[in-house]
Amino acid sequence: MFTENEIEDSQLRMVFASCHPAIPYESQIALTLKHLCGLSIGEIAKSFLTNDETIIKRLYRAREKIRTEEIRLEVPSGSELIERLDAVLHTLYLLFNEGYNSSHPDQLIRCELSEEAMRLAFLLTGNAVTNLPKTNALLSLMCLQASRMEARLNDEGHIILLKDQDRQRWNKQLIEKGLIYLHYASEGEEVSEYHIEAAIASCHALAPTFADTDWNEIRILYEALSRIKPGPIVELNKAISIGYSRSPVKGIQALLEIEGLGNSHLYHAALGDFYAAVDDYGKATTEYEKALELAGSG
Repeated sequence: MFTENEIEDSQLRMVFASCHPAIPYESQIALTLKHLCGLSIGEIAKSFLTNDETIIKRLYRAREKIRTEEIRLEVPSGSELIERLDAVLHTLYLLFNEGYNSSHPDQLIRCELSEEAMRLAFLLTGNAVTNLPKTNALLSLMCLQASRMEARLNDEGHIILLKDQDRQRWNKQLIEKGLIYLHYASEGEEVSEYHIEAAIASCHALAPTFADTDWNEIRILYEALSRIKPGPIVELNKAISIGYSRSPVKGIQALLEIEGLGNSHLYHAALGDFYAAVDDYGKATTEYEKALELAGSG
């Protein structure tokens, strides 16, 4: 019989077992995504913003460490659950994201991956040990993001951008659940990256139209996120929020300061949008063409 200090679900138990603290943190997650979640090397590399070779090396070194040090991947309980929770939450976060923005060329959205991540996160909120504010924050984020799933694809299977989505098709029940979990997450003093990302998602969910979005609040939240989770993707989104909250010129300036996103179609599309907003259609066309080229080669 399981106690409140143990995990009942077999899949979740294996995720905790795979996230062994003797293995380097990112390798724990890569192993779990590969062997338990079924993601490909390319999908894992995309989630870590790196290349296939790096992931292959991480997986090899992790397996060698397990073999040479005879590490037993056993299911933890009690306080050991807390020691592994960050890696488990990160794994579920990346699994959800791969479902929400799939790397698969024929499946831009893989609902089954996001649904499984949400199921496992929900189970974590039902355990007395793992039901922490950051767990609720992650589940809040997932609910708020998933609420837009049905509005993100057109009849031809192409992605519909946030500004063009039919908000009447957003799942209001999931939005309500997301806001409830965000309320649960506010207990205590901890503010994780999931708290901030869920707060950003709530700003979008509560805006009746794209024009009514509180971009200034989103900018402030991205500035906070960039302090605890620095990286080019966060900087990209922060720059976009600057462009909408201040001016397209400020947005262009912020985007041009970011390094490492030259191969990102999202980066060039954002630049194209802001150049178009200031009537610089020559540069806008160049950026849109680059975005289309990169999106088509993914």
